[in-house]
Amino acid sequence: MELTQFDLLKAYAEKYYDGHYTVMRFTTNYRVAFGTICSADIDGIYGDINRMAEGKTLERACKVCIDKNISL
Repeated sequence: MELTQFDLLKAYAEKYYDGHYTVMRFTTNYRVAFGTICSADIDGIYGDINRMAEGKTLERACKVCIDKNISL
């Protein structure tokens, strides 16, 4: 059985980020990052979302997140 990018994301999060990752689905794309959004104000939250890996599919967003090691 071949591992998906999401499987790899989960394994990487377990190893390096205490299992934490964030996945968001919007109308036109997905956003993914290791860690958890924790900003205290709306501008910080928007900044966190903008830093997240982006992809038209969940698999693509996970690949970008892993390749670029994007964390919050």
